[in-house]
Amino acid sequence: QGSPEFFPDTPSYSSSVSEEHEPIPLPIRSFEEMPEGVMEMLLREERLYNERRSILYCVKSSISEILSAGDVNDIVGCALNFACHFDHDGSSTGHLQPFSSRDLNELTFAGIRKDIRPQILATYEWIRGWNNFKCLSATDKIFLCKLQKILLRRCTLFHSVIDPCYLSMRLGLPDRFVMFNGMFVGIADEAEEGWRDESCISSTLKKELYRPLLNRVLADIVNPMQAINISFIEYVVLKALVTFKSTLSANISSALKRYLLSQIDLIINGLSIHYTNLGMKLDDVAVRTGNVILLIGNIFEVGMQCLESHQVIQFFDLWKLDDLLIKLISETTPF
Repeated sequence: QGSPEFFPDTPSYSSSVSEEHEPIPLPIRSFEEMPEGVMEMLLREERLYNERRSILYCVKSSISEILSAGDVNDIVGCALNFACHFDHDGSSTGHLQPFSSRDLNELTFAGIRKDIRPQILATYEWIRGWNNFKCLSATDKIFLCKLQKILLRRCTLFHSVIDPCYLSMRLGLPDRFVMFNGMFVGIADEAEEGWRDESCISSTLKKELYRPLLNRVLADIVNPMQAINISFIEYVVLKALVTFKSTLSANISSALKRYLLSQIDLIINGLSIHYTNLGMKLDDVAVRTGNVILLIGNIFEVGMQCLESHQVIQFFDLWKLDDLLIKLISETTPF
């Protein structure tokens, strides 16, 4: 389970979501699912997520180019045997990433600020794509609504860490770190791209606040991803595991925790099946799975450092976020 120590300030919600008073709202539908089905759903949603980002942010590519690229089956979902559509390194003819190197632009605060809202909406659609959210009874959905709100908060934080790390690794540009919207900053200490003065923040303050964070992201997440040559399927699994394990530390009912744990089990089993289909030995499967899981703790810690950095500079005022985004990001604001 996700360690509560990563979220020490998580508020206590009303007794209606406490473990003592809440009835068990969720049927154990998740145990009737197949791990392969969960994996196919995750891969499908990641492709749709990348398609949305391509349309939103790839200004140098026409929409017709984006939508016509690759095999349509790679956009709407994997074929029945998902393992057969990927090489060992996770490569495929479909959309494994939303951008190419020609789509990149230098990062600015103004650009990130403009793109935050559509990015969160794309993340919300990623959550809504989870199959179990679509087949619940009316009673179940009342309780799942609470879970979705917590998931969206977690995704707003952790997906903004995971996605740029994987994207930067995949693009293979050693001098650039690429953000969710295709904007990049220079990695070298002397780099100026993305670190220039802006009307809302000076270059000095940018480097003071974000250079240590970038260095940690590279050391603790990007470099380990490169070391194990993380595949697209492993990245999709990692993203889902971080989402659900981080939500376990929230003040939610035992029923919702059982639901999340069942989904985590299905995802890990699906990854094991994928490895088996690739012909990997059991020992190699264990090592590979362990390498993926070890990244989760690093992502949690980097996410919390990101929050701490933003609190130091009165993040909400600097970025001029509206009430909706503040509610999504702030752990101390009841939704």
